[in-house]
Amino acid sequence: SNKLSQAEALLPDLTAIYASRDPPQPLPRVIYRRLVQACTHCGEFEQALGYADELQLMYQNEPSDPRQDETLVGYIVDGCFRARNVNNATRLLEWLREENADGKRRYDLVEQHYNQLIRLFGNLNRPDKAMEVLHLMRADVGVSTFAYNSVLGGFANSYDTAAATALFEKMRDGVDGAPRPDVHTFNHMIQCFGRARQLQQSFVRQSSQHTQ
Repeated sequence: SNKLSQAEALLPDLTAIYASRDPPQPLPRVIYRRLVQACTHCGEFEQALGYADELQLMYQNEPSDPRQDETLVGYIVDGCFRARNVNNATRLLEWLREENADGKRRYDLVEQHYNQLIRLFGNLNRPDKAMEVLHLMRADVGVSTFAYNSVLGGFANSYDTAAATALFEKMRDGVDGAPRPDVHTFNHMIQCFGRARQLQQSFVRQSSQHTQ
């Protein structure tokens, strides 16, 4: 967009200012973070990833700052969430899992990022991708009831009662370290069966849970 081009037009002068210092310095991390944020607001998704890569390359010989990295990734995830673009969300997931030359992941994900991605794929009727993120989350930072409920919400959006039931039963029985259901879990199950026009099954299932 025009506004993004205007922001990028400032980069040569900024670069020159920091390069002329003694000793010469690269552009500060905050500049790159703001560029990434601007790209996501303008819908320039690949450009945002490019600036994030450039930032990591620029500071590859210095210790990373987890809080700054978390903010940066948060901007990109938020941008995907606003755009509601399944291709961008899938590309983001691939990008985050790619490794650099040292065999390390580009950026670490925190629980909040995983939850946002799960909700995003669920809202886009891609519960298969939401489950993929859930498995990654379990292996990386551990899972929460919120994450499982977000996947159930995705199954509700796609009317997939069989998959929702299978996941619910894992939560009920604690399979694979699944968290216990809460009131939101049951709400998602009712919603799923209701959208699939199988509401009677939902009430039967809920009643059986209370009698066990």
